[in-house]
Amino acid sequence: MPPAAVAEPEPEPVPLPRMDVVVPPDPDPAPPDGADENAAARKAWRDSAAAGEPLTGKALGDRFKRSEWWGRNRIKEARRELQAEQETGDDVAGETDQQDARVPVGAGVELEEERRRRASSRGGPLTRVNVNTAGHNLPMWIICTRGAAAGRRVDVFTSADMLTLTCAQVNAHLACELFPQRRRAREKGTVPTRCAAPGRRRRCSCRIADSAATAADAAATDPQTLTVDTLSPAHAVSPTLYGLFFEEINHAGVGGMYAELIRNRAFMESATAPAWWAIVQDRGGSATASLDGEQALNAVLTRSLRLRVNSVESGQRVGIANGGYFGLPVVPGRTYQASFFAKASNGFTGPLTVSIEDAGGRRVHSTARVSGLTSTWQRFTATLRVPPGGKPSTNNRFVIGIDQQGGKPSEVAPGTSVWLQVVSLFPPTYNDEPNGLRPDMVEKLKALNPRFLRFPGGNYVQGLYDPSDPWGTRFDWKKSIGPIWTRPGHYNASWSYWSDDGLGLYEYLRLAEDLDATPVIGVFAGFSIDRQRIGNGREIVPEADLGPYVEDALDLIEYVIGPVTSPWRARRAADGHPEPFATPLIEIGNEDNARGGSSSYNAYRYARFHDAIKAAYPQITTIATTAVTSRPMEVLDEHLYSSPTSLAVQAHRYDTYDRNGPNIFVGEYAARRGNSQDISTGPLGYSLGEAAFMTGLERNSDIVTMASYAPLFSFVGQTQWGFNMIGFDPLTSYGGASYYVQQMFARNVGDQVLPVTSDGTGLFCSSTIQTATGEVHTKIVNTGNSPQSVRLDFAGSRASTARVQVLSDPGPEASNTLADPTRVIPRIVDLRGSDGQFSYQVPANSLSVVTIRR
Repeated sequence: MPPAAVAEPEPEPVPLPRMDVVVPPDPDPAPPDGADENAAARKAWRDSAAAGEPLTGKALGDRFKRSEWWGRNRIKEARRELQAEQETGDDVAGETDQQDARVPVGAGVELEEERRRRASSRGGPLTRVNVNTAGHNLPMWIICTRGAAAGRRVDVFTSADMLTLTCAQVNAHLACELFPQRRRAREKGTVPTRCAAPGRRRRCSCRIADSAATAADAAATDPQTLTVDTLSPAHAVSPTLYGLFFEEINHAGVGGMYAELIRNRAFMESATAPAWWAIVQDRGGSATASLDGEQALNAVLTRSLRLRVNSVESGQRVGIANGGYFGLPVVPGRTYQASFFAKASNGFTGPLTVSIEDAGGRRVHSTARVSGLTSTWQRFTATLRVPPGGKPSTNNRFVIGIDQQGGKPSEVAPGTSVWLQVVSLFPPTYNDEPNGLRPDMVEKLKALNPRFLRFPGGNYVQGLYDPSDPWGTRFDWKKSIGPIWTRPGHYNASWSYWSDDGLGLYEYLRLAEDLDATPVIGVFAGFSIDRQRIGNGREIVPEADLGPYVEDALDLIEYVIGPVTSPWRARRAADGHPEPFATPLIEIGNEDNARGGSSSYNAYRYARFHDAIKAAYPQITTIATTAVTSRPMEVLDEHLYSSPTSLAVQAHRYDTYDRNGPNIFVGEYAARRGNSQDISTGPLGYSLGEAAFMTGLERNSDIVTMASYAPLFSFVGQTQWGFNMIGFDPLTSYGGASYYVQQMFARNVGDQVLPVTSDGTGLFCSSTIQTATGEVHTKIVNTGNSPQSVRLDFAGSRASTARVQVLSDPGPEASNTLADPTRVIPRIVDLRGSDGQFSYQVPANSLSVVTIRR
């Protein structure tokens, strides 16, 4: 945390990072009263623009019986809203209001009133600047007292906080950072005496004394002292503070952690063609491949692939091939398990050949044959062993068909058909679990020491609104359990790819168990995403129709923890887990404040789910996704995505939250820039913004009981959402800088928070102690480009040695990649001191975790 002001006449400086500033022109006159009318006008223009015939300012003004000037300004506001949505993504656009859901009532209004009141009482102008950080504008207001001397106070407001500084501190920490001409002047050794904002006619009349600025500069070079009081714990640390959020996005599951290698294994992705499959006709063999709706495997998988043989003579081959998810990985020495359903006509009994080979079919890595086909569906399995030697590769394919090379050729009558379904190929899985997960990716999650696992996602839970089937693309857990040949799959409309639902509710629960993490399960709460805004309210399930979805949530809980006598417990036992899983937390919906969902959520949706769950399972903790008044809130989920600077500012977000209110689950947060889909994992500078924010989570872990970064995984080159924690391809995975920030926090946390004070600026800090062992873990975040000297004073400790884990790089743009996965990783430094006191040079662009034993 930035050090708090000491109890002296003048407050200590407050650290502010370097920022580029865009000062807007003088504000337009205040618009006419009527916020609802203004919002309606903006919506009218946006609707007209979406239809290709945007209204003019005059037409908009005429429609609302206002002036042309009023209409033009409503258009400007609407364009700004659209630009913000494009920069942050539609998922983020709906979360802006949510960020203030737990700020004390009226806080935003009170800040605005306080800004105006102080400006009036001090006689200074209320100067608004837009601090531009990585494409995001952070509004800031500066009030300078007219004729102020260097020791007088200056008020600096952000949209979420108020800082009081001296004029000298403004000069040292604000003016030279905010205003370009001040920065240039300071670099030349001259400091102007007026903090003029570039591009404005008026000048802020706060006069800054050169001598005061010079003194502030000199003081900034002295080491600051960080004091950790090891004898006076503030409060307990939430035992579930750090966890994981998994969403089916960026191919995190299918093609990623879920180990299945065959894409569209059940031929359900397209109704017109066998997507991701190609016909194989080698050395003169001839065949066709098509979907067949008359030969369904069962009532769920309603079509199959038909391979119709025209001719396949000795030395020839016909079949179908699949290249996997952007490549099929082959590792020398690895064993693969293939399985499929098949039947044939014309008395053909086989053999069918399955093989793993390079993409051109020139080199066969492994092959196997199966026989015994009949005219009815049967399931076949085969083991494919790739011999050792050579290098791992991804430019490969899986082929299944009739291969007449070698041995005695089979008799295959022209016109013979072979039907295939659920063609599957698995490499070794984590703990050799059937229908399992990639070991490397699970091990990376285990290394984060997560205390909970939230799944199956955010938007993925809701699906995307479609007028013909409003809630058809939501995650339907009942279709994701049982054998894989009973799972139809569904289109992941939220993130635009097909999910075979092999990674279903059971697999998520099993993963939580493997991680020793509490399940946090999101349930569909009657609200579907409508990015195009075409639903006009129809994307919300009416109250009269909500009952089946409430029952669905109750059935899910029964599946997870139901007793032996319950029907859904029997399904769980049949899936392989007779004993109950750990008691989950249930999150009712996802971001229900977005796109007009708040009113129905408060009026009946949250209430119906809350009441039903509490009546049947009083031990279950429920999570609200936006603030409600209709029922009690035990936990409220807040999501924050912003620039690293803005996120660092939020380190104090929870300092003033009402401790009598609901606990907070920061279910999604990350520093990011726009949609940036080409960035799988972000650079160090962004991760340090997250680290600064996390010091606030840790300090406030009496009210912030759970927190999880998002998103978790990104298939490199195939992302829908940039800035993720872990990147991967078909062969390997790596942790980004944010991964190591999360790891350093989660693996170095005690059970009680310790107070930290400072006599300096520029660092974010938090500290905890493990009372059983006396280990003290102190996090120090330096988001600046210069190192800082500190004296660490662990009051109440006699420690003479300290272990420091450091994540740093001279350049904040440094990042890990598939080609260089260890560019930014923690290193260990040992410190020597005495009586709990140490000297430490905090590196530029760094997170340090200092551990001592009290």
